[in-house]
Amino acid sequence: MTQEAPHLISFARSLLRFSYMRVFFCGIFILCFSLNGCVQPTKKVSLSDSTNKNIDQTITGNFSSQSALVFDSIQIGHFFAKYPNIKEYENDVRSFYRKRNFSFAWFEKGLLIEQAGNLSSRILNLENDGIYKRLTDYVAVNIPEFKLHVYHADSLLWSCNAVVGQTIHPTTLFYGEIKYVVFSPYWNIPPGILRNEIIPGMKKSSSYLANLHMEITGYQGGLPVVRQKPGSSNALGLVKFLFPNSYNIYLHDTPSKSLFNETSRAFSHGCIRIEEPAKLAAFLLNDMNEWNPEKITKAMHAGKERYVTLRNKVPVFISYFTAFIDRDNRLNFRRDIYNLDERLASMIISGEGLY
Repeated sequence: MTQEAPHLISFARSLLRFSYMRVFFCGIFILCFSLNGCVQPTKKVSLSDSTNKNIDQTITGNFSSQSALVFDSIQIGHFFAKYPNIKEYENDVRSFYRKRNFSFAWFEKGLLIEQAGNLSSRILNLENDGIYKRLTDYVAVNIPEFKLHVYHADSLLWSCNAVVGQTIHPTTLFYGEIKYVVFSPYWNIPPGILRNEIIPGMKKSSSYLANLHMEITGYQGGLPVVRQKPGSSNALGLVKFLFPNSYNIYLHDTPSKSLFNETSRAFSHGCIRIEEPAKLAAFLLNDMNEWNPEKITKAMHAGKERYVTLRNKVPVFISYFTAFIDRDNRLNFRRDIYNLDERLASMIISGEGLY
């Protein structure tokens, strides 16, 4: 999250001034020991500099199983020795590479996860956190982290897992203000889902809508207007949180609780599902004494839609940070699931475009 990144901001900016940044990110030596057989003499150890490699190339295999490869990190030390004004970040960077055996690329279950060359763009997306320090209560979602965080000023109150949009249905990045808590909500089917999923299902079975507790409320543009009734099987769960926007994005509960146990949680059509909706409702309604936990639970299970307007709108940031500092001052990296970092890094380095 941006508010957790101030210690690396100067690092990111400093790196932009150095023409040898590429050397740092892919300057890792690889020492290979090769044995052709029990009766063959051992070949002479050779040291190769990975800066001679194309950083867009990958090394096949899984480094965790390649015991014959030994990775040296001396290039990291050379870099920070040359630029002592950013040496305070050396331990963070060493820790980052040490967890990956100082590999040029690393894999998980046979699939390429990341390349070391992308570290530049991961750090370059760190931005100033000043806007957060001017706020009181606010909510922030970090998409690559699959987390929702609740804050009071600069203090983190609590966090929970979140499910975000698939890569083909990415969650939009923007700022909004939560205005309504809606208990036992209807789900008004968006046009895209209606055309691609609901209408084909209706054509296959006359009981399709009834089985999903859906109903037609009218027609518009030659298409039926469909909504799903409140209840435990409703796709939005038992409560949703609205911050009016043109993207039709909001926070909501879900009946699919098992997805919160997944490591990578990009499963939705763009909206954000949260693991602890009742707790978020209590936080948003904490200045309205009549809304105690018992009343919130009752409203969530009432089966009748009810809008509650907040007395004070609460800011919500839908953000995208693949590099951040956590509350234990540890440098964290997450997968660039929407492939946004490279474009941002290119704009920052070139000085072209708006970001």
